[in-house]
Amino acid sequence: LVTNGAVVYISARKAEVCEKVAAELTALGPGTCHALPADLATDAECKRLAAELAKKEKCLHILINNAGATWGAPMDEHPESAWGKIMTLNVASIFHLTRACRSLLQAGSAGNLDPSHVINI
Repeated sequence: LVTNGAVVYISARKAEVCEKVAAELTALGPGTCHALPADLATDAECKRLAAELAKKEKCLHILINNAGATWGAPMDEHPESAWGKIMTLNVASIFHLTRACRSLLQAGSAGNLDPSHVINI
């Protein structure tokens, strides 16, 4: 997207990683990439991220939900608490962030001929 001239925002829990990747993507140009660090495991952080984005942009054309995690242990060693954390990040965060960005997505849509898009990876 950056190489096609888009303004892109990325998010990750670790601010330093987020900033580094944003700088690397911006260097590809001609578009730009900006870091908005957030822990998307909570609804409050999804709302905060959307509010920060709304301070910078009037609309959003594409939202790519790519947050996710795995437990990294065999199924027999997978505690129920880990399952809850994984489901929260991998499933609930998609709902929370998309809902939080809804007004920006609606503002970016030109109706049926050119709608905004939500991509879940």
